[in-house]
Amino acid sequence: MKTIHQTVRENENEWVDGTTHVSKHVDRNLYDDINKIEAYLNSKHISGEKDSLGRKKPFYNIVVAAANIWYRATDIDRSDIRIYADQIKDIVGAFFLNIANRQWMRDVKFGKFLNSWGLTLARYGSAILEFVEKDGELVINVLPWNRTIIDPIDFESNPLIKVLELTEAQLRQNESYDQEVVEDLIGSGGQRENLDGTVKDQKSGYYRVYEVHGNLPLAFLTGEEKDEDTYQEQMHVVSYISKGNESDDDKDTDYDDFTLYSGRKERNNFIMTHLIEEEGQSMSYGAVQQLFDSQWMENHSAKAIKDQLDFSSKMILQTADKNFAGKNVLQQIVNGQILYHDDNKPLTKVNNQAHEVASWQSVANQWKNNSREIVGISEAMTGQAPKSGTAWRQTQAVLTENHSLFEEMKETKALYLEDAYREYIIPFLKKKFDSKEEIAQILDENDIERIDMRYIKNRAVNESNELIIKRALRGYITTDEEQAQLEDIRADEIEELLKRQDNNRFFKPSRVSEKTWKEQFKGLEATAVVDIVGEQENVQEALATLNTVFTTVASNPEALDNPEISSLFNRILNKAGSISPLEVPKKDRSSAPRPQQPEQPGAASMAPAGPGNAGNGKSQNRPVLQ
Repeated sequence: MKTIHQTVRENENEWVDGTTHVSKHVDRNLYDDINKIEAYLNSKHISGEKDSLGRKKPFYNIVVAAANIWYRATDIDRSDIRIYADQIKDIVGAFFLNIANRQWMRDVKFGKFLNSWGLTLARYGSAILEFVEKDGELVINVLPWNRTIIDPIDFESNPLIKVLELTEAQLRQNESYDQEVVEDLIGSGGQRENLDGTVKDQKSGYYRVYEVHGNLPLAFLTGEEKDEDTYQEQMHVVSYISKGNESDDDKDTDYDDFTLYSGRKERNNFIMTHLIEEEGQSMSYGAVQQLFDSQWMENHSAKAIKDQLDFSSKMILQTADKNFAGKNVLQQIVNGQILYHDDNKPLTKVNNQAHEVASWQSVANQWKNNSREIVGISEAMTGQAPKSGTAWRQTQAVLTENHSLFEEMKETKALYLEDAYREYIIPFLKKKFDSKEEIAQILDENDIERIDMRYIKNRAVNESNELIIKRALRGYITTDEEQAQLEDIRADEIEELLKRQDNNRFFKPSRVSEKTWKEQFKGLEATAVVDIVGEQENVQEALATLNTVFTTVASNPEALDNPEISSLFNRILNKAGSISPLEVPKKDRSSAPRPQQPEQPGAASMAPAGPGNAGNGKSQNRPVLQ
């Protein structure tokens, strides 16, 4: 029966030495590609830094600039992410979910993840995301390609192996590891190595550990042969040390195997992401690999030019007079010295002028232009000024065409991020806010206007109704005109109290004490729209919608006071998606004069005593989601 350790060794050997036949004429080894990408990013030759004569070879780097342009052109910021409702009943829930998402992004430094993810995608074309809940927070990691082993063709159906180099302290401090096994592993000694076995440095005290994830045979957990055909999501942390007598059939006796952890997992917590997905390949092509041949020819041209310039820079003399044999014109002849030579045997300069530099420069420029076409960038995108006489409209048209490719890449990133929100982030936010506790949030002016506009009206109506009921119990009937006056007065008082909070607002999931935030967010992972960088928004259509809204509200603001019209209007806005109904301004109460409230016997005062509600002595003048 195969063990998890044998599975790790098989996958590692196949990853380092195996070749994938993508098609009849295309073979690929991801391990070699990754190492070549890293070499080019660091301006290193894969054939050595010196030529056959021991001369240093130049490296004319064109891949770093291309990768940086891809990185900038496909960048996504935290501010580009918003959540809004797809149904009217979810408007308020989506608004508060959006606030919770902003707070979470700040807490986990989500911007750093976005930058790391974008840079990895630009350089390698693909990136693996890991979602881990740690210390009550959801953390997203971008796995480093040089320490990850996957199947080159089918990422989803095969194990993923993270290669870790841990110190003794890290091994002993991890409470999930079997500490007896840890002590056995530490006693075997350790040193940092690359996957191909080469030593990274001379520093000792590091131990290679393999963290294996995947849908694996249950027998790896139970040790029972009957479970070999039953599969379960699992995680194993293992290590092994060779005894120096490995055989082709990988017998257990050839290695000392260590199992630090084994256990089941609820589900897969990895996502493979691409800028442009390649069918039948786990890893696609980034800016660097697209330019492998171009980078090679640029280096070849630069080396040829350097050799010619080195040769032409030398002072070489020739003569048939043997008296000058072995002499050096720079070391043995001084300025002004008169030389004597045999008849008809003068000293003459060898014609070592560089005569093919221009040709090699032309070749280099051809490959450079070709490299720009391959990765979809232009000279203008690199910051170079356009050639003299080039119209700006022509340059702008070229830039627009270049950016169309990156818009497609950016849209792909946005779709992966939307999947991540639905599968991992929104469910985590629901779990994190599974409480009835009041939360505080600092909002920008737009959010404050949106929430206050809705809250003030609802709160004023509720408190006015409570007062009207109290009046009715005392025998006084309130007219419609008096009710409107009470609502306007109370709305002004609440608005004034809210202004004292500056841009801080306090929220509870409901006035019903037993309702939690999780219940308020129920079902939003399926119905809420996660829009990344306006990917789902057509700019021209959005502008048309905003213009229509502006015209409608400006010409007839009273129409929105009609419940039927207001409901239909909200449905139209939600379907358009470019503006939320919460963002539509309502009629300003303070702009219209109000008659004085008539004094009635037995009527309760609407003036609040401090921040409390009308007569109840409690501090409740905070927005409450109802």
